[in-house]
Amino acid sequence: MLTALTVKDYSAGRKKRHFFKKDKTELEVIKYGGIQLVHIIYRKYGKEINWKKIRELAGSESKNILCDSDISFPPESGLKRYTTNLLKERIAENTALEVMKRCKAHVEELSAGLYDESGKKSEIVSSIIKYTGRLTVVTSASEEYYRVYKQTLSNTGAVLNIRSDISAFKGCGLIIAPQKLDKLLPVDDDTLIFTSEEPSVCQRGIVYSKYIIALSNSYKEIKPHSLSDEYFAQALYDKGRQYRLGSMLPVLCISNGINSTVNELSQLLSRKIVNQMPCS
Repeated sequence: MLTALTVKDYSAGRKKRHFFKKDKTELEVIKYGGIQLVHIIYRKYGKEINWKKIRELAGSESKNILCDSDISFPPESGLKRYTTNLLKERIAENTALEVMKRCKAHVEELSAGLYDESGKKSEIVSSIIKYTGRLTVVTSASEEYYRVYKQTLSNTGAVLNIRSDISAFKGCGLIIAPQKLDKLLPVDDDTLIFTSEEPSVCQRGIVYSKYIIALSNSYKEIKPHSLSDEYFAQALYDKGRQYRLGSMLPVLCISNGINSTVNELSQLLSRKIVNQMPCS
């Protein structure tokens, strides 16, 4: 079950027609395709929000409330905003794979890197090596990746470069780093980096951590207007178990306020590889 909260604030200026009104709450229950969404609408006329009332309505979902990031729950309220990054990680992976797939360079000419400290992303190796002749994996989970290494060598003949130090990424044209980057990667200024969150350390390269998606009309019809498409899609994927969303590609990828399509990024990667090739 998904529980969402929208606060409609009518208290600004304390307009005369609202002066004597008391705060009101409404509940909308929406069911669609196995999804049950409980939408709490709080109409605020006074100075303070009755968090206790919201907690009562949210019940067991009090610590998993879908709401705008501008809503700040007091620590003592017992309420918590729902956050998840699993779908964004998938979208970052999907985007990188599609950029590599559309790249005009030969597989042998493209070098790629996978940054996966925890070892949770080893399943995407088989997809990456379809498009690159050189894959460097930097991870602390070496045992997990050596198992993948043996399978890859047996099934495809491709060889993985498994390292524990990020210095191994030097020379990679594209980096997949699904989880938040907290280290400076030793890459070129034009290396494409796909991740799911804004890095905590300023990076070289062209970092894509924001993605604009096209949510289907059926999902938009049940989405509260106060929630962004991207945030609602993440909740649908993770908590709503709408796993088909895990195959989606973004309409636009954003780096430093500049929007690019997947096609434009594949062309950018192709040009980078051509420029790196030695003159004959």
